[in-house]
Amino acid sequence: MAYCPNCMTEIVSDPTTCPDCSYNLTQEIYLGTHLPAGTVLLDNYIIGKVLGSGGFGITYLGYDKAAKQKVAIKEYLPSDFATRAEGRTEVSVFSGEATRQFDQGLKSFDSEARRLVAFASSENIVHVYGAFEANNTAYLGATP
Repeated sequence: MAYCPNCMTEIVSDPTTCPDCSYNLTQEIYLGTHLPAGTVLLDNYIIGKVLGSGGFGITYLGYDKAAKQKVAIKEYLPSDFATRAEGRTEVSVFSGEATRQFDQGLKSFDSEARRLVAFASSENIVHVYGAFEANNTAYLGATP
């Protein structure tokens, strides 16, 4: 099953243009260290387009197959301490002091995500409903 990386609409046939948002499905949207659109995490989360990136990580539009809804997926990928080789999903951590700093940041990222899950009912905080590890890094899932 395929999804449009721009709007996460399920593509039931094999068109070259998304029937919902008119996105050109034949264009390559892979950008350096970002996960390619269509990557599946934990057999449930489908990666779409990049919503934003910075020194701390990358946020993707995604789709939660179990919940049947669009989500935002934040990936911990600090560019000062780690990278991803083209065509790979696993994160590679730099050696030396960068390894310690990456590991410390990873623990903080995971702890923060789990704290935010506890506040899921608050109207003033984005609804973070899950945190998980894959590809040698951590992710959190949030609904818009």
